[in-house]
Amino acid sequence: VDKNKILIRDACYNVMGWSNYYVKDKFRFSDWFKAVLKPEIDNPDPRLKLLRFRAAWVVGKWVEEIESDIRPLVYETITRLFSDKDIVLRLTAVMVLKNCMWICEKTF
Repeated sequence: VDKNKILIRDACYNVMGWSNYYVKDKFRFSDWFKAVLKPEIDNPDPRLKLLRFRAAWVVGKWVEEIESDIRPLVYETITRLFSDKDIVLRLTAVMVLKNCMWICEKTF
């Protein structure tokens, strides 16, 4: 695993998380989640823990763009992080689900 490639992907995810308001109309979150973020979060390789964290964090930043048809898949993917040995990943999962619940409350 090339550490420079990991850092570049981490930086790209970071940008996508912070710029969600500006790029949300450029593509569908559900497609990006299924093709990129979910596989990243599901990857158990300990060398890629940073990317698992960042991909989950990105989901938390994009909660307002999660379409109802993929919400169950997103919740399932994030809740699997609760059983991870890494406390940072578990806490990130808690924060993402908290953001999801806040959005659900706001829309009802």
